[in-house]
Amino acid sequence: MSLQILIVDDEESIRDSLSKLLNKQGYKVQAVEDARSALALFKSKSQSVKPGLVLLDVRLPDMDGIEALQEIKALSPDTVVIIMTGFGSVGQSVEAMHLGAADYILKPFNVDELTLRIQKATETRDLREQVGFLNKQVYGDWEAKYILGDNPVMQQVWDKVQIVARSNSSTVFIEGETGTGKEVIARRIHGLSDRANKPFVEVNATALTAELLESELFGHEAGSFTGAVKDKKGLFEVANGGTLFLDEIGDMSLELQAKVLRAIEERSIRRVGSTTQIPVDIRLITATHRDLMKRVEAGKFREDLYYRLNVVPIQLPPLRQRPEDIEALVYHFIKLFNEEFRREVSEVDPEAMEALRVYPWPGNIRELRNLLERTVLLECKGKILMKSHLQFSRKDLMAPDTYQRHYKRRAGDNPPEVGASISLEELEKGHIREILRGTGGNKNQAAQILGIDRTTLYNKLKKYEIRI
Repeated sequence: MSLQILIVDDEESIRDSLSKLLNKQGYKVQAVEDARSALALFKSKSQSVKPGLVLLDVRLPDMDGIEALQEIKALSPDTVVIIMTGFGSVGQSVEAMHLGAADYILKPFNVDELTLRIQKATETRDLREQVGFLNKQVYGDWEAKYILGDNPVMQQVWDKVQIVARSNSSTVFIEGETGTGKEVIARRIHGLSDRANKPFVEVNATALTAELLESELFGHEAGSFTGAVKDKKGLFEVANGGTLFLDEIGDMSLELQAKVLRAIEERSIRRVGSTTQIPVDIRLITATHRDLMKRVEAGKFREDLYYRLNVVPIQLPPLRQRPEDIEALVYHFIKLFNEEFRREVSEVDPEAMEALRVYPWPGNIRELRNLLERTVLLECKGKILMKSHLQFSRKDLMAPDTYQRHYKRRAGDNPPEVGASISLEELEKGHIREILRGTGGNKNQAAQILGIDRTTLYNKLKKYEIRI
């Protein structure tokens, strides 16, 4: 199907000459004299009349060309817009490119140059569409093997990810232990959304000091502090149109939390040292390994920000609660590292697989991945991965009796002996303690696993005098 081009210019001679030229080159052409007529085409319910590319005059009788550009991009973000301008309005054209125009061209036109600009702009659009499609394929296949499995909780996570990816704007809060795949889930949401061909920007709140993190997030103006020798865009600006992933937000300072809250509420940011508000269009995804409600109660995290972030909560279970997924993950990583290191590991000895299943994985999926990378690269020289090849980071957890003692310490009470007298309340108390310690004290996750709400869990903790 040939590209449909819309010419928006109040000069009839320009509309006619451009229409003839572009028709000869095989394009479908429409021409209108003002912005109102152009916008009517984009508001039409008929897809057949909506152009893929617009040649837009910067000076129109009914509306400024910059304003028309913004309305067109709001109605149809993927439409390519090339600004047409005279020598006296080049500054406006540069401004237009900052607002989403693909290019600008000076009047009077050079036919070859105009043709080249149109080809370049459409090729760029096609490339972005391909990148978006490939992102969806990558995140739809590879990441699924990486983090998702047969575990019922993970299936619920997958269902929620698919729903929230379609929303494009809902704020997502991911909670889970270190190494459970929070970044993978964030990237998956981005990759399956209509923002897939826009930036995915990640920052870890623990990686920088509070001052540096503020500059990294919001940017700064030259001279705003020692060392600020030039203007710098912040990550909110860099991520514009895409997704910003704030990892370990539970460790962010209270002062910076206030600024993030303001950015969410106002959908704009202000660089350090500036008074100008810069609008930003992002999906915000945050993550933490901490219990944020507990930090709210301790006065270390803003309650208003917590509720702003916790619009769509996603809780990731630790790997020790997903034994049914171990084998699939193991073979996935072996395949990955076979390709990377040109190895031919094709089988895992049953004893090795059992060792992988019973190990409690304090570092979760990240630890499993690192172990198998090391094993395939350095330890396993043949086709069968043996138990002797596995060099666990916590060897003290490997012996069956030691593992059982470790697990029982995590779970709390030992299971009752056959024939022993035990009440239902004692069983419930032991089960709640087991789940809580299994989740590292994460009450949100424990409540989800137990199938009760947080208030009910708190009441039971109080009733049974369970302290975590």
